[in-house]
Amino acid sequence: MTSEQIASNKHGNTLSAHFFGLMWFINLCSPYINIALNRPNVPSFIYLSIMGAMVLCLFLTKKIFTVRVTTLSLLGFIYLIYTAIYSISFGSWEESSAGIIQGGTLVFAMMVFRTTREYRIILTWLTFGMAGFGAFLTWQSITDYKPPWFMMRYFLHDVGSYIRAGEGFGEKNYSAALLLLGLVIAWSMAAYREMNHWHARLAVVGCAMGILFTFSRGAFVALAFVLACYALTSSRRFGRLILIGVFFMPLVAFFMGDILELAIGRFSITSAQDLMQATSRLDQIVGGMNMFINHSSLSELFFGNGPFVLVNTMIIHNIPVGILVEQGFFGLSLWIGMIFLIGRRCFLLMRNGVPYPFMALVGFLVAGTFIRIEVDRSFWLFLLFAQGITCLSVYGEKLHQPLNERNSPTGFH
Repeated sequence: MTSEQIASNKHGNTLSAHFFGLMWFINLCSPYINIALNRPNVPSFIYLSIMGAMVLCLFLTKKIFTVRVTTLSLLGFIYLIYTAIYSISFGSWEESSAGIIQGGTLVFAMMVFRTTREYRIILTWLTFGMAGFGAFLTWQSITDYKPPWFMMRYFLHDVGSYIRAGEGFGEKNYSAALLLLGLVIAWSMAAYREMNHWHARLAVVGCAMGILFTFSRGAFVALAFVLACYALTSSRRFGRLILIGVFFMPLVAFFMGDILELAIGRFSITSAQDLMQATSRLDQIVGGMNMFINHSSLSELFFGNGPFVLVNTMIIHNIPVGILVEQGFFGLSLWIGMIFLIGRRCFLLMRNGVPYPFMALVGFLVAGTFIRIEVDRSFWLFLLFAQGITCLSVYGEKLHQPLNERNSPTGFH
């Protein structure tokens, strides 16, 4: 691309970036619309119409509309096509279509958007959407709200006097993993002042509260690893964060002591049901590996057994084992390739003083040990976030400077 094309692109795709960000804002805040319309899913025409507006805007400015296919986006595209083909082959397109379509929009965005201004717009929309989703989950758990389309009013998943946030609006652990990514996005936007400082801080609080009220043990463990990564890569700033936490701890303990106690109690084993839940994930992993080892044909070895394979009446709650059983060596190779490429980029950014994409990667991998989110929107949003951080000027300039000339960005870290 010439310098004239780059300068033009900084403005030419801005409206499309707004459309894309708005589409994902609606996607993340869909529970509000679900309740207003008394329907379990947001009407698809809302989502598709905004996507159509984005594509139309791009083609109306086709003189400056270019698509750049990177190795990462190509692998993502092949993986989505492969997932779509085997979903249709095994008759599970209806269950898999949402994740495939959402992943497709994000891979397409990675090919189209690549300027600072575009990614600042998109990540700002995502930050507000994540915060709104976290606020909704907090409200749902506190008010004990269960949507009218849910027939059961009482669940075994209730924790104390609170319901686990996310009941009736998707899987609770998926919601927690998504908010964990949202917390890192909002944190990075606050740290590098890519949006209003206080808005970003409130988004961090909103995402953290949403994670807490899902009472997801996997998300709590993943959050601990994210904070550990931050401590190891930014020890001085982590010390400042600890001081802030100590200052607010009495206030938090006074207003939320019972909730924190319930959250910590999720890790205790005081009954047969707790023991069964603690061992079921390991049993699923072992059962999945046995299923793969005892495959009946070469096609199952390379292309898997099809979507939503059940082990002990549940899908396998582990990303690598789940992909290996359901999509075979071919699907697992594509997924590992994407993780390797994005991991290398995250590691490079971390070594240059930008720890947030690496923190998000660690959180995703740890959460993926307990749940299946490889084709969930969390994975594709993470890829877009890592690419967006790379494109933002404060990072891009640092990566092309000698190490002794790089200055740490200022602000809340």
